[in-house]
Amino acid sequence: MVDLQHRLAMTLIAAMFTQLLYGVALSQAIYYFWVYREDSQRYKYLVAWWLLLDTVKTGAALQAVFAEIVFTHGNNKVVGLGIAPV
Repeated sequence: MVDLQHRLAMTLIAAMFTQLLYGVALSQAIYYFWVYREDSQRYKYLVAWWLLLDTVKTGAALQAVFAEIVFTHGNNKVVGLGIAPV
């Protein structure tokens, strides 16, 4: 059996940790663009591409958390409990 409260708690903890790491990555990218202004365009594009991919990954993770919490709320068959209505 899947414990719904533990599943949602772990999902939220993972989402918060993902946001924390995204904030660190964003601050590193901003620091890079501030400090290393004279770097070649090649490196700047590489950092911008990396930041774009990280943004997409974080957005997908948050969308998955949103779908887990909002769309499956109260639907026991979706979360694997399979409890029949009384």
